[in-house]
Amino acid sequence: GKYCSERNLIKRQLLKVSIQINMPIVQRTIQPTNICRDPLPSKCLNDLEATSIQCVGNLLRQLSSISHHANEIFSNLQTELLAISERTKTTREKIEVVMHAVLKRDERKVKAEDMVIQEDFHRQHPVDQSIISSELLPGSLLVQYENATPPPDLNLFDQFRNDGKSSLAFY
Repeated sequence: GKYCSERNLIKRQLLKVSIQINMPIVQRTIQPTNICRDPLPSKCLNDLEATSIQCVGNLLRQLSSISHHANEIFSNLQTELLAISERTKTTREKIEVVMHAVLKRDERKVKAEDMVIQEDFHRQHPVDQSIISSELLPGSLLVQYENATPPPDLNLFDQFRNDGKSSLAFY
């Protein structure tokens, strides 16, 4: 009874987690996807030669697409590494200031009253509250976001809902 229902609940929760993990977002698509499936021109004298020319042309387009994505990946890496380097530099400076302050104090002269913190800690930089926004997406995801089809206009059905929730929220 109770054991089976708890076990089923755990199974359902694990299934939800595994479904969420196994659904990746496509960041980049390489075009063209079909290399040799283009129709041949109607006035083609040599089918084999026309097919091979189309295949080579589409392969070159794919290589161009791959090189574009590689350039974007490395430029994103460079940007993030520069940000990490800057954060590391400021952290190192803070550690040096603390080390100098600790070394200046003579442990025999420090009193218990001095060790009590007089002020509360206040954050110097604001907390970023907008974690999910289209402005913070990487360039590749922003292109996918802009090319996506918009959701249907389900807000027309809001007038028929009794609970006051937006119909688009259930899409």
